Parts: sequence; structure tokens; C-alpha cells
Amino acid sequence: MTKKQKKEIAMKIEKYIDFTYDAEDDVPTIAGLCVYLGITKEQFNLWENEDKFLSKAIKRAKNQIEHFFISRSALKRINNTTAHFYLNNVFNYSKGGENITENGDFALKITVDENN
Repeated sequence: MTKKQKKEIAMKIEKYIDFTYDAEDDVPTIAGLCVYLGITKEQFNLWENEDKFLSKAIKRAKNQIEHFFISRSALKRINNTTAHFYLNNVFNYSKGGENITENGDFALKITVDENN
């Protein structure tokens, strides 16, 4: 793949995130990005792990997608259960559900060590 082709792919990745981030009828996801690029998730993972140039664009996109789900959930703009499911399964957040209250809100337990 030429450097020009890689730049075009990186631009498409950015365009997908920009378009879906504020869309009323879509949300940015890794699966959606793969569909938009016309590639498999396996190809996406290869680019992320083996191509230094594309890896940077993919990591930026993943950060933006993760931020989308966290911020939209915190602002109650998307369903907390949906955000929790996506964050658990895609970004390996808590698998045990200990961060979710009975009404579906995220909860954070903070422990203070008074010995330090």
C-alpha cells in the first residue's frame, strides 16, 4: 500500500468519526468504521497492530469512539446499558457489572488510603 493510499484511508477514518459523532441517526463504532472502509475487522486489527501510519489514525478514532460512549452516557444522551455493553465488549471495561447501579447508571467506587 502506498503512502498516498494510507493517507486517504486515514482521512476516511477521520471523516467517518466526524460524520457519526454528531449524527442524529448513527453512532461511531468500530464495526461501523469497518463497514464504511469496506474492510473486515481482522484487516482493521492488522492495520492497528502492524502499520505504523494507519495505527495512529485508528488509535485516534478508537479514543474518540470511547469518549463518545462515555460522554454521551454521562450526559444521558444514550442509553447507559448500551454504553456499558459497548465499553465492556470493545474497550474491556469492567466485565462484572460492578460499575452499574440498579437503574443503569455508572458508579465509581473510590477508596482513600489514609496511611499514605
